Parts: sequence; structure tokens; C-alpha cells
Amino acid sequence: AVDDARSRFIALFPKVDTYVEFTAPHYFLKVGDFRTHLEAEKVKATCEKSFPTSFVVKEKVNLPRID
Repeated sequence: AVDDARSRFIALFPKVDTYVEFTAPHYFLKVGDFRTHLEAEKVKATCEKSFPTSFVVKEKVNLPRID
């Protein structure tokens, strides 16, 4: 389930990092290390049809990779 969602997300956004987190009893797919809320909202808006239950969560992030 979470692995399928992760694969689908990576296919859509290969440059956005993904993380799987387990908080009993659920697995969560977290994506991106966005510097601003606006950056996160842009990706959320783009993938909302494929991932309708997505939402933006504010937390500490890893610095985004530079291409």
C-alpha cells in the first residue's frame, strides 16, 4: 500500500525526496523538503488528483538537493 503510493509519487516527481514513516498502527508517506509552505502547496496541488488525501505538514526538513 504505502510502497505502491511511493512508487506512483516517484514516477510523477522523480526529483522530490520521499520518506516512509511508521507511527503505530499506520505508515505515512512523506515527500519533499520544502523551504516554504508555498513550495509544498504547489506540489500538493499538482498531485492532488492522484493523492486526494494529501496535506502539508510543518516539520524539520533535510536541506533540498541542488541539481
